[in-house]
Amino acid sequence: MKTKLTFLLFLFISFYSYSQKYIPIVEENKEWSTLTVWTSDWPDTTYYTTFNKFEGDTTIGEYQYLKVYETQNQELTDWILKGCIREDSTRKVWYKPIDNYERIKYDFGMQAGDTILIENYPDLILDSIKEISVNGSVRQSFYLSNEYATEIWIEGIGSLLGILNSGLAGAAGGYSLLLCLHENSELIWQNSDYAECWLVSGINKINDNLIKVNILTDFNNNIKIENNELTDIYIEIYNLLGQMIFFKRVESNSSIYLNHEKFNKGIYLCRIITDEKKIKTKKIIF
Repeated sequence: MKTKLTFLLFLFISFYSYSQKYIPIVEENKEWSTLTVWTSDWPDTTYYTTFNKFEGDTTIGEYQYLKVYETQNQELTDWILKGCIREDSTRKVWYKPIDNYERIKYDFGMQAGDTILIENYPDLILDSIKEISVNGSVRQSFYLSNEYATEIWIEGIGSLLGILNSGLAGAAGGYSLLLCLHENSELIWQNSDYAECWLVSGINKINDNLIKVNILTDFNNNIKIENNELTDIYIEIYNLLGQMIFFKRVESNSSIYLNHEKFNKGIYLCRIITDEKKIKTKKIIF
């Protein structure tokens, strides 16, 4: 009897999860803002905000798409056509830039353990799927990773790296973060680390003081990184060419040591990422 009840409970949970209404990404009346930070110009790091929207039908071959527009204008004018995007019945999202081939951007039909190749970067593995509340609705969030970095997708919102930046976790030269999503001019989701949906160099300062991580240097130029967060963090180190030369996961309330003998003398950028996608960047010298 107990086995039968357990089986029925499993079927109920499976049916409930499957039957939940899926929230698509490819819709009109949505507007994303994404922060892009270029770190390869250290110490003169620059950053800017890009807005994206999908608007207007177009047919290419056998598929129907929405046109993808982009602007960096805070007044939301001067939109530039970037390509087109579609979402199929299997919850895959396909993006076709202007004058380029179509490539997959998302697969919200994935199951834990599945992999996906986006662009030419290493495969992302779906580690887990969790339910979260966004503006009063329950949505699935997808936690993916590869050997270099982690990435989070949210149903109906997209990657927390930016709507068109899925698969770019660990890309050299800089990084990006989703700031806001508006639907029908209503703010649906906002990055909790920032009070604004528009940031540019010289006007706003990126707040990285929310992360409880200490970076200490001893007399021999060895560096200790202390993780005082309640969650694990990811350490990425870039050279001045924007190339990632070091990556490591550091558990909560633990430390790692970087021996100066393993690095060439010079200036590097240390990027620290939490599981909640809070990011802190610091210049380090060996």
